[in-house]
Amino acid sequence: MADDLELVANALAGGPEAFAPIVEGYQDAVFGIAVARLGDFHLAQDVAQQVFVEAFQSLWRLRDPGRLGPWLRKLTLCRCADCLRARRPTAPLEDPMRASPEPGPHERLERQEVRRMVLDAIARLGKAQRETVALFYVNGYSLAEVAAMQEVPVGTVKRRLHDGRQKLKEELVGMVEDVLKSEAPKEDFARRVFELLSAARPRQDWDLAVLPELRRIGHEGIEGYLRAFQSPHPAVRRGAVNLVELCEAARNEEAIAGLLKAALGDPSRTVRTTAAKKCLSASAISDDRKRREFIPLVVGLLFDRAKMVRWQVARYLAQGWAADVPWEQAVRALLDEQNPVVRAAKESLLRAILAAQAPQVPAAREEASSERIAALRKALADPDQSVRKQAVCDLLGEPVGPGRKAKEVVPLVAGMLADRARKVRWRAAYELYKWADLVPLAVVEKALRAENHPRVRGELQKLLKKARAEQKPRQ
Repeated sequence: MADDLELVANALAGGPEAFAPIVEGYQDAVFGIAVARLGDFHLAQDVAQQVFVEAFQSLWRLRDPGRLGPWLRKLTLCRCADCLRARRPTAPLEDPMRASPEPGPHERLERQEVRRMVLDAIARLGKAQRETVALFYVNGYSLAEVAAMQEVPVGTVKRRLHDGRQKLKEELVGMVEDVLKSEAPKEDFARRVFELLSAARPRQDWDLAVLPELRRIGHEGIEGYLRAFQSPHPAVRRGAVNLVELCEAARNEEAIAGLLKAALGDPSRTVRTTAAKKCLSASAISDDRKRREFIPLVVGLLFDRAKMVRWQVARYLAQGWAADVPWEQAVRALLDEQNPVVRAAKESLLRAILAAQAPQVPAAREEASSERIAALRKALADPDQSVRKQAVCDLLGEPVGPGRKAKEVVPLVAGMLADRARKVRWRAAYELYKWADLVPLAVVEKALRAENHPRVRGELQKLLKKARAEQKPRQ
């Protein structure tokens, strides 16, 4: 498959025409996954079209363009689940698949029978096996490509494929390959998707609304984004803020910085929220400059008139920038807050600030923290998974000294990576990402080897990658 990073960048910058290579590269994979779940070739074609339309409209939300294949697979599984619920609301997904009847002339009966035999044979496989078989045979994807799409080791793909072949009758293996290839999307599939994208009117809150405006303006690069930011439409201004780094960031640092600063005072709350996030994450701006120029501006939004902005800003600042937030302003923002949800976010921010800025925790507060940690330790064993999940968050937010955080708190939370509830395991991995430099590598590696759920595996893989990178200098 082509370089996904380049494909995504081109599609974001070029619109439906530039999205075509993504469709051409992944149409067989999306179709194969849909066939494996739905057991209906025509329905799988319809779902594949729907997936690519949705993917184009949501492409700007893809945080890691390198995971384009797994992201498309997730979209496909979601749309297949919707389709199955609508078609058979009482049937579990594990039920055998059946092809929908196809009335036709006598000469097509034999072909229909072959197709039905293939679908019945695939339906007898387990869910993971039939998806692997479909991906492998629909377009000859390699084992590595199938593994990347499913986010599993190559060895797992080999085992699933071997087991699938064993369950299929020997004479059916070649038949499966022939039928899947004959039913796969044809050359005009990408054209049909393009026509759907061109005819569809995008929602107003999509950041992609800026792309037609850039084409209307007729300017490329930073000048186009600066002019688009003058648009009266909030969706266009938000898009300009969120996508401006597609320009040559190093050469346009000052212009990008100026746009972000202006966006922090935008009349639209969604634009202000997006600008706050970009100010803290923009790669075009150095961390030192963020601390000097941007964090004071973002901290000011803790007093914004919109509760959504205050809530999001508190969360953004707590995720990596707590050491740079003046605690006096955080306290005042907390005391002024009336909304309970925003208050909780600001409390978490203040705890993060105290943990990051206080070299030694006073004895009285240390004693209170000890009592609270003891209570939270008990909560980690509560039968209710929601209680355990909240305890994970509260433990890491507890303002204790760095030594105790490393020796007691983080290992406690890391132990929840083996919890029986996948939501708790995912939350533990997600929260530990901010403390990756303290996470025991052996615990994460063990959890990753035992994890079967794709979403939790993805979060564990990100955690392990960051932990290895941050702990390497100490090894």
